[in-house]
Amino acid sequence: MSQTAGGSWQCYSCGYIQLSAAAPAPPVPADVPCPRCDGPLRDGQDGIVRCAQTRCTYELDRDAFALFCQLVAEWDADPETFLTRVKARTEELRAREPYWLRTPEPV
Repeated sequence: MSQTAGGSWQCYSCGYIQLSAAAPAPPVPADVPCPRCDGPLRDGQDGIVRCAQTRCTYELDRDAFALFCQLVAEWDADPETFLTRVKARTEELRAREPYWLRTPEPV
């Protein structure tokens, strides 16, 4: 893989492109436990957040984990508004999908 001018990464052999993040993800908050076992999380230098428990195999990309923390905070702050936003976003995405991929409506 090589880095493009825009900061993304591209594999020459298969053409896969990994987009770069707009900003580095914040560090793992100390008060967020592992979603799988409630153990402590550690931020690895390879950009992966991992559970510190030896029995637990939980790991997630740092950017994805930052999004997870943001969504949990939004849910904790106001569940009704969060669910309304999720429903609206789901409807928007479903409206954009091609006709042939849509699930038929029940008759």
